[in-house]
Amino acid sequence: DERAADTLVEWRSDPRKSQITLRQLLSLSSGLDPGQDVFEKGVGALAAGRPRDAVVDRLLSEPGDRDFFAAAIKIEATAEPGAAFRYGPSHFYAFGAMLEAKLKARAAIDPSFPADVLGYMEARIFRPLQISVGRFGKDAVGHPNLPGGAALAPREWAKFGEFVRKGGVVREESGKDVRLLRADLLAECFRPSPANARYGLTWWLPLGGEAVEADVADGLRGTPLRRRDRQPAATGSRPTDASLIGPDGLPLRIHMAAGLGKQRLYVVPALGLVVVRFAAIGPDGRRFEDDAFLRPIIEAFRP
Repeated sequence: DERAADTLVEWRSDPRKSQITLRQLLSLSSGLDPGQDVFEKGVGALAAGRPRDAVVDRLLSEPGDRDFFAAAIKIEATAEPGAAFRYGPSHFYAFGAMLEAKLKARAAIDPSFPADVLGYMEARIFRPLQISVGRFGKDAVGHPNLPGGAALAPREWAKFGEFVRKGGVVREESGKDVRLLRADLLAECFRPSPANARYGLTWWLPLGGEAVEADVADGLRGTPLRRRDRQPAATGSRPTDASLIGPDGLPLRIHMAAGLGKQRLYVVPALGLVVVRFAAIGPDGRRFEDDAFLRPIIEAFRP
């Protein structure tokens, strides 16, 4: 809940940006212009009908044409901090700029400490969780594409989901469980944002029992999760508002990370479930529905 301007000196004289908190950056409610036109060079190609797989490969393998952290610092705040949920990459790049400034200051005191964002992620997340990252998109100066530049194999993504499901605990090769993060701190990720009750800190929070959809428009644009009135799926399963119920009879809490092309990481703590969905990026993804996919899985694992 500290203000980003405590670290980003460039924001201290701006009446709006000086008030932005880290929580608002990570809940996409900072008031910054979302910045698609600034940061997402592949959007135009997608709109022009170019093969999506080719565009995705380019986004992950070719560096951006500028320093995106610096661009995020300069981007305009067009709304009051905390007033509205606005999906877009600017919030994440600004958070990266803030984190990098903190890391450099720490490394100046302790040279053994990681001085850049990717080095920090490797030391504090990937290595302890034994996660192998296939690729990480970068900008022209090597900053990571924090809004959506990581490419992982399904089992690697599932390791992160399992870490979340266990409340910040990872199992070492010896079989010993080790706590890396306090459970109450991790729980902050799943506290609904005042600006959007279905979004926490970078996680979607489908309200238990409601039919919801994350329309992330192939991962490049998006809207908040929303309730949709629709008929039961063709399989004859029950309507969603009666099906996603936990063993205690209450609506299940389902945490969801949404990726490009309707890739999904679902964490269902009450049932001990971590579910990863991968799919080809194409027209079929637009017809994908989270509740229809999850319903038979939850039924199979319900006590």
